[in-house]
Amino acid sequence: GFAWGLDGWFYGANGDSGGEITCAKTGRKIALGTNDFRFDPRTGEFALEAGRSQYGKWRDDYGNWFGNNNSIIGWHYWLPLRYLEQNPAIAVKTTRETLNNEKEIFPVSPPVRRFNWASATNTLTSGCAPIPYRDTAFGDDGKDVLFICEPANNLVHREVLDYAQSPITSHRHKADAGSEFIASEDNWFRPTMARMGPDGALYVVDMYRLVLEHPEWIPAEIAKGLELRAGEDKGRIYRIARNKEAGKSIPALLDDPVAALSSANGWVRDTAQRLLVERSTKEAVPDFLKLAKSGSAAAPVRIQAAFTA
Repeated sequence: GFAWGLDGWFYGANGDSGGEITCAKTGRKIALGTNDFRFDPRTGEFALEAGRSQYGKWRDDYGNWFGNNNSIIGWHYWLPLRYLEQNPAIAVKTTRETLNNEKEIFPVSPPVRRFNWASATNTLTSGCAPIPYRDTAFGDDGKDVLFICEPANNLVHREVLDYAQSPITSHRHKADAGSEFIASEDNWFRPTMARMGPDGALYVVDMYRLVLEHPEWIPAEIAKGLELRAGEDKGRIYRIARNKEAGKSIPALLDDPVAALSSANGWVRDTAQRLLVERSTKEAVPDFLKLAKSGSAAAPVRIQAAFTA
């Protein structure tokens, strides 16, 4: 999926695809290589971003971007590629740093033989979709949290981002010592992505499949005895909130754009900003500038108001 950037561009992960992109509006052709990408929906301009994230690239309230790849909890992309491109003579070893080298996880499902990595147990092997939680509805349980889905081990992991230094690092949430934020005993539980909703809840997409590995990595004699698409009609979405009554009213995104941009909820702010940009709404710019300079508004609110203005 695409992530809305503070700059009004959509950002995406390349995965292992590579290939060449042809921009329909400009005709320009760009080789992806091992890079991620972003594009401006207004002009059609397409640009490379530091990569390569395998399954989703997402940002926090401050414009920091995160991705990961199978056995990596997460990367912080600390140097945007467009800044580096301004001086081609500078050699930089990497534009990303690993958040946390810890790979131990705590599944509760029965161990199942991995066809392409038989020795992998209690080890991160399919990390994907690292999503920062951008709301206050979880209280301290959601403060500076990054959720990582792990479908091979039937769980959702929770990291806490440490903003005391750059590049950003992370550590396991103290409430999850020896456990996981979500863990299922069902081996078919395959959480592949998580998103924060406008109500402050976390929505987890469960692909729900018997076989997770790509068939190309399964020995042919074993694949013949497997129903490789078992579960394709059984996916579901879970909503996780602090209590079942949890929820909040959502401000009218265009009727009161200042209220929408003042929300503690990142989805609400992003959607309001995107709709305002799509409609080239300029009447509220003075109000956004005032909000950006407000000493009483939270930092994420002031940052997004400044970008919107």
